[in-house]
Amino acid sequence: MKSLSRATLYCLLMITLAGRIQQLSAQDRPVNQAELDPIEKAEQEAAEFKKRVENRVIEEFRLAAQSKLLLEIEELSQVCDLDAKSVKKLEIAAKGAAERWIRNEEQQLRGHVRVDQYGVDAEIRVAGKKVPRPGEPVEEPKPAEQKPEPAEQPPVLQAINRVFGIAPPVQPPAAEENVANITVAVQRYGLQFRVKYRHGGSSSGFGGGLEELKREAVWAQTMHDVVTPEQQKKFEAAVEERRQRLREAAITSAIAQLDLDLRLNEHQRARLHEVFDREVKLGNTDPSSVRYSVEQQIKDTDIARLKPILSDVQLRVWEEFAAW
Repeated sequence: MKSLSRATLYCLLMITLAGRIQQLSAQDRPVNQAELDPIEKAEQEAAEFKKRVENRVIEEFRLAAQSKLLLEIEELSQVCDLDAKSVKKLEIAAKGAAERWIRNEEQQLRGHVRVDQYGVDAEIRVAGKKVPRPGEPVEEPKPAEQKPEPAEQPPVLQAINRVFGIAPPVQPPAAEENVANITVAVQRYGLQFRVKYRHGGSSSGFGGGLEELKREAVWAQTMHDVVTPEQQKKFEAAVEERRQRLREAAITSAIAQLDLDLRLNEHQRARLHEVFDREVKLGNTDPSSVRYSVEQQIKDTDIARLKPILSDVQLRVWEEFAAW
């Protein structure tokens, strides 16, 4: 048998390689949607849409986390007279801390986003911006529409309506939309996203809050470098002043609610304020939790302290108030 020439062997090798490359290219090319089974196509589109929603929610968490730290910087700058260079360093650190936190928590956060619970046909918006489903165009921002003011009734007709007790015409409510609007908030006590759906609402808590962000190394180190101990004490004094303002506002708000429920007289309002002012202790309560702490301590007030102030009927209503 004659041995094949070098040219022939080379041609056979090239034909073999070309066939193998064609086979690999066919395996790697994108799957044509038309070739997919309808169920597989629907599942793929659902997964793609969910990932889009997750990406938008995560981006909103990043921006919200940055905003909380940037507010901290604004207050520090005002209270401690920080120079522009120090403020710039802190702003860079705030973005770095938010980015690092997102990277560490991304998988857990994605697990909290459940698209299916809002309805398959719902239009989902994140921070007011629609998330397009596969095949839909990206929504362009629209200019705000000027809604016409309702026509006012003539003065004579208004007077006649008042005389006969006729209520003014009520504008018909807007049509209910099948929209789930996801908003993201970062509080000191936790990061969460809230969902408003068909005029209802729900929320899902997630992770730590501002204090957790402030423990990120890049933020903690930058704060140590640019804020002196004297400035830190000055800032803590400003936070304490805010805490006390919020404490007083929360006590006043609670008494206003009791005034509505118990029909308090002026003497009772003054006596209750004295009692609550003695009872409420804040300690190191974070400013964002002051209102909740005050309301809880007021509801926990020993009823024996209230008996000299409230009537028997008022005490019964008080027990209902304290039970909530």
